[in-house]
This record gives sequence, structure tokens and C-alpha cells, in this order.
Amino acid sequence: MRRILRRDAYEYEMVVKEPKLQVSLGETFVCETEDALNGMISREDQLPTPETLGPRFERFEMNPLCGPIYVEGAKPGDTLVVRIHDIVVADQGVSCIFPGVGPLADSGQYPECRGPFT
Repeated sequence: MRRILRRDAYEYEMVVKEPKLQVSLGETFVCETEDALNGMISREDQLPTPETLGPRFERFEMNPLCGPIYVEGAKPGDTLVVRIHDIVVADQGVSCIFPGVGPLADSGQYPECRGPFT
């Protein structure tokens, strides 16, 4: 079975790019992904701070995408149905809140959301 490996899956914007994988209609394939912070936090003592996250934080490279995937025979305007057969989660992952970012962008008004926490 063909797959996009985790190490090759990092894209951070939905724009037209060369496909990372080309599949036939109905073909089964695997997309390996990373957590929202690209696996940069793997221990409880690592906090989601700019110092820990480094240049990716400065470039706002978070929530990596896996793709694009070219589907042979699909044309612009077609609707594709994707069946997810399985989701295998890692032993650990990360999600966090940054001031002014995401669905809780105003989270600073909630004292219990101020951190950083692990």
C-alpha cells in the first residue's frame, strides 16, 4: 500500500503544489500525520513557548497538512468521496492555546487558560 510518510507530510497552506502522492479512483492509501505542533513537544517539561517551538513558531507553521494527493481521473468541480478506514493515534500528542490564535483567540479573558501548561 502506498503512503505519505510523516517526515514528508509537512505542508502549512492549502495552495496548488506538486502532489505528494498520485492514486487511482478507489485506491487505498495511507497518510501519516503529526500533531498540531509537529511533534516538537514530547515531554511534560517542554512547554508550548516560542523558545521550545523555535523557527516554526515564528513562521506560524502549525497544524501540518498531508498532501496534496492527485486522484487520477478526477476533474475540477468533481466531488470526491473519501472513506477513512482507520485512525491510529500516537502514544502522545499536543494541543494548546496561544493568545490571539485559534477558536479561543480571546482566551486571555479566562484566567484558567493562561499558561503555558503541559
